[in-house]
Amino acid sequence: MQRDAIEQITDRQREVARLVAEGRSNPEIAEALGISLAGAKYHVSELLGRLGVQRREDVAAWYRQNVGPVAVVRRRWGRLRARWPLGAVLGLAVPVAAVAIALGGGRAETPPTTATATATATALAVVTEVPEATPQPEVTPTAAVTTPGERIPLFYEYEVQAGDTLDGIAARFAVQRDHIIWNNIEVGSDADLRPGLLLQVPPVPGIIASVRPGDTVTSIAGRFDADWRALLEFEANGLDGDPNRLRPGMLVLVPGGRKVPLQAAPPSRPGAGSIVASGWIWPVEGSILNAWGPNHPQGIDLATEWGTTVVASRAGTVTYASGNPCCDYGYHVIVDHGDGYETLYAHLNDFAVALGAFVDAGDTIGWVGMTGRTPEPHLHFEVRREGVFQDPLQYLP
Repeated sequence: MQRDAIEQITDRQREVARLVAEGRSNPEIAEALGISLAGAKYHVSELLGRLGVQRREDVAAWYRQNVGPVAVVRRRWGRLRARWPLGAVLGLAVPVAAVAIALGGGRAETPPTTATATATATALAVVTEVPEATPQPEVTPTAAVTTPGERIPLFYEYEVQAGDTLDGIAARFAVQRDHIIWNNIEVGSDADLRPGLLLQVPPVPGIIASVRPGDTVTSIAGRFDADWRALLEFEANGLDGDPNRLRPGMLVLVPGGRKVPLQAAPPSRPGAGSIVASGWIWPVEGSILNAWGPNHPQGIDLATEWGTTVVASRAGTVTYASGNPCCDYGYHVIVDHGDGYETLYAHLNDFAVALGAFVDAGDTIGWVGMTGRTPEPHLHFEVRREGVFQDPLQYLP
């Protein structure tokens, strides 16, 4: 494998590689990482694609060669020998012990770290090699700031501790409390914080966004009132200054981005003989969890059980069926109904349709899940007219 591909492997993917090397199945990986089975399948398939291999055995071989105890010893020995010839001899004792444990069937445990921001904020940090333990200060307002030569991650994953506040977490990562709220849909105040909750925290002030079909660097930057050049040049986005690298479904960080109040045209219920007459139906049966309005201006949330069948609200063509299970909308489907109308169905567990498929109103398109930013199973449903968000209740019977 090319070195630049290896350097793009995230900490989460390294953990997945370790579990694959141990012979764990997808359900076992899901249980070990505390994610859904769909999420485990996604991470394994993404890892296979990133490594450019097709077999799990090749992933195991890569892990042993590049990440396992023997690889760690090799790197540490090289660094020590380059710096201190005597230190190389003295410093070899601990790595050799790790190899001995690994070869003997055991596994060396890493001593627990203190409850600093970096203790739980490394799940998606991109690094070039397995980092050695570095002493951290007990209190640091810039725990998310990388050291010289370290790759900046797309975002950090922070586990809320007892007594945490939004201001306190924001200070640790050198961002504002709004950046915590804007990037975590389930959090609006300190009252929403609970121990064990995982937050997505940007490494620099900005917004983590999922690229939608038709998006461009300038349209994304405009959506969050940011400079498109900052988005294009931010290293963790992987665009390398080329806007043509942008792909639907990928995650990007918009440096300097902020949530801008949407200017949605007030929709009026269409009259007889209009689009309603040609058939709109509810995508699921369930009560309204969040209605469309100033505090929830993109669509409505429908409370329903995990695994509930989601159907197309109206006939049309599937223009998107993908997403990232960790973030934003999660797995979601977009259907183009013509006449400038489209609907979006988010936080799905799995898909029943593929890109380009034609669906009639009532056809199954997926199942309710908890992918993306959601604290509970529900369906997020949007109606857009010429790209402008509408109140779905103005169209549903």
